[in-house]
Amino acid sequence: MADGEFEAIVLNSQVPGTFSTFSGVTWADDGTIVYAAAAAFPSQRVALYQVEASGGEPELLAEADSLPGSLASYAQPHMLPGSETLLFHARRSGDPG
Repeated sequence: MADGEFEAIVLNSQVPGTFSTFSGVTWADDGTIVYAAAAAFPSQRVALYQVEASGGEPELLAEADSLPGSLASYAQPHMLPGSETLLFHARRSGDPG
């Protein structure tokens, strides 16, 4: 890979090389990767997952829900230094875009 390029890894997709919905990733100091992605194609409800940088099975951190007033979508996770605090954007069901 050349400088300034990145490699995409396909997560939760029925079609190789594409994401159903992918909304951010962050790498923690402790070797954990946290990412926001749709749980299943063609779902637009984006959940938060974590996985060890060395590989393994992703673990669900926060599930999106379609119930009125519940958190329907997560985006832009950002792990703060020390790997103890995760910031993210969340949208409630029924909120405009």
